[in-house]
Amino acid sequence: MNTSLSSPPKRSRRSNGGVVHRAPEFELPLHLALAYLLVRVHPINSEGAPINIYSAAFISSILQLVAREIYEVGYIARTYDNLKAEVDSLVESECASIARLNEKVRSRGQLIAHDRADAENFESWLETFATQFEDIAEGCAFLDNLEKDVRVRMNEDDEEDLTELPEPIERRSPFGLFLRGILLTLRKLSFDETSQLSVQVGAWCGVAPGPSRTSSHLWSLNRRAAMEETSDKRSNTMQEFQNATENGDYAKALTSLRRFYDYQFPAAGNKGQHQHALLNLATFHYSQGGISSAKAAIDEAIRVARAENDKPCLRQCMSLRYRLQAETNSAAFLPDESPRIYQQPLAEGKLQTPATPFVDLWSIKTALDMAEPVHVAMRRIHLTLARHEDLMAKSEGKREGKQGIKPYRPFPLAPWHATQAGLWSMIGCHDLAELHEDLAIKDAAGDADTRLTVLLSRAERAASSGRCIDALGILLDFDSLDHMSLAMYHRWARKVWSTLELWVSLSGDVEAMDLLVALKPPDELSVRLGPGANTRELGQSLELSGMSDPSLRGVPLAHEEVQASLLKARKLKNADFPPHVLLPHVLSAVHLSAELGLWPLYRKGIVQLAEVLLCIEGQGMAARAMEEVEAIWEQILNEGNQENTCRALLVLAKAKLDVNSEDSSAAEAHLRQALLIAGDISARDLRLQALTLLAIVAEMRGQPDEELLAAWERDDVQRPTDEIRKIGEIVKLVGVRVSGNWT
Repeated sequence: MNTSLSSPPKRSRRSNGGVVHRAPEFELPLHLALAYLLVRVHPINSEGAPINIYSAAFISSILQLVAREIYEVGYIARTYDNLKAEVDSLVESECASIARLNEKVRSRGQLIAHDRADAENFESWLETFATQFEDIAEGCAFLDNLEKDVRVRMNEDDEEDLTELPEPIERRSPFGLFLRGILLTLRKLSFDETSQLSVQVGAWCGVAPGPSRTSSHLWSLNRRAAMEETSDKRSNTMQEFQNATENGDYAKALTSLRRFYDYQFPAAGNKGQHQHALLNLATFHYSQGGISSAKAAIDEAIRVARAENDKPCLRQCMSLRYRLQAETNSAAFLPDESPRIYQQPLAEGKLQTPATPFVDLWSIKTALDMAEPVHVAMRRIHLTLARHEDLMAKSEGKREGKQGIKPYRPFPLAPWHATQAGLWSMIGCHDLAELHEDLAIKDAAGDADTRLTVLLSRAERAASSGRCIDALGILLDFDSLDHMSLAMYHRWARKVWSTLELWVSLSGDVEAMDLLVALKPPDELSVRLGPGANTRELGQSLELSGMSDPSLRGVPLAHEEVQASLLKARKLKNADFPPHVLLPHVLSAVHLSAELGLWPLYRKGIVQLAEVLLCIEGQGMAARAMEEVEAIWEQILNEGNQENTCRALLVLAKAKLDVNSEDSSAAEAHLRQALLIAGDISARDLRLQALTLLAIVAEMRGQPDEELLAAWERDDVQRPTDEIRKIGEIVKLVGVRVSGNWT
């Protein structure tokens, strides 16, 4: 055979059982430079629309050059100098052509676009590319921006029809497939891997020292390394990821999770595990508040799982995708919509059928946040158990017909009982709530998260009833603090700070409030994005954390709307605003709480409404306020909320004095009972109100009470300043121990 007539062999192609491997790692800088050329040759404006600057012949030449290097049709890989010389000659010729055309336009007195005017000045594209890697930090920032520039130039939609303004590069085209691999590579880089890649690119361009001695797999899936490793290493990598996540070592967690990509089972015929790695990566981003990154990873996981026909993984992917959609696109009330509650389950369009029973439990919280009444949502707790039993029955049938198929694992009853306890607590049935909490703790063998949920629920009930010291005693129990993860610590710390804030507000201690504000983290660092979501700790402002988009700053939720209305009315009343300003907020909260079945909040709203009615002079408002409180008086006593009971007693006393000032015996009895409760819960403002009214009653009788005057001058309310300092130190110490894995 005449060798001179044979086709030149493609470089870097080696036959290994019919498997074609990807380019080795040392060619990755070349591929990044090619991606940069594709970005430069397709300029876009601020709105993402393409800009026509370069001629079709020039674009074709650049694309031909890039395609030659991508598909390796040459003998050797281009070095930086060779590639730069070839690209510079093309760019210089095109700039001269653009300058001639611009001069003709100027001679006619016409204006030239800013982008086209800049294009006539020759600039070496690859020299600009190389200067970005003279500093490692600048190189890392450039790689991050390159990933964004590549993404906005690709059509990532699954629709086959072309859009009105299609992106410059189609996702299914050869260039789109190449850029898609670059995207997957850049998205999975950790901080240390990004810095290593920056050094490697700089070394390839000749502007930095040689590459790091630490080798890291930077492409999407290294098949050769995967087949050489065992499944044990892959399992160990995931175990390292979980341990690092619990300890709050997020850098190590990301490194372990990204190494998870490079391991798969070596047995012949087994399917790849890429979709599971993407699912875990999306779950990690979701748990840390990276919603945009989680969306990108879960979309790719769904595509890979469908291609691999991995139904269990696809089911989990769809569940997480549903969570992401619910947290960013769902709202109980639109900004211009009047709040309205429907006494029926939510429509399927707002809350779809979950894929797994665990997601069904999460959907109960989502439905409540999206304005489904508690008594309507109660049926979901039983449907969850029934759906799981149905899945177990189907799985058992498959196992009997075909060996080797494992049935669904037993449904853990601890989360189920904890969820039901939360529903009973919202309704106000505290006995049933405590019963299910006891059952949840009994079944929560090794489930620390469920135990913490029960602990926080009991502390919240104690604090909301005014027993803040008892709530702090529950929270600071050492048995509940031992070996908690960082995510659990953040939940626990938020509850401690909120309990202290309620205690300080009741005591009315200005010095303690200033100290508390100085100790606790700002509220802006905690964000809850949507229905069913957990509160996440950002550690930085919303703009720096990538959540500057208004759609990611949270949506109106039903229960938060009720609590916010009552809190706003209380602040306005303390600021001496007129009653007609307070009434809309209180009436809205009372109406919504009754429709939602939130009876503890409803009773709190009725008492607050009665306080506002007493501020309205004349027109028999005192009698109306007394009627409203007496209608729910037995429920208030049975509930055991000491703060609400104290406020209700003060309302009854004021109303009876206003209706019949001559008979003050009943009012005096209410006031003395309120004084005792105010002392028990350390509520300074309520105590002063009771003392003032008792002094007025004694003055009306003409019998001044010396004990009342002495009690007025004597401050019996405990000041929480010293306790706040001690508890603040405990919270910091626990945080240090948690971050150090309790060593």
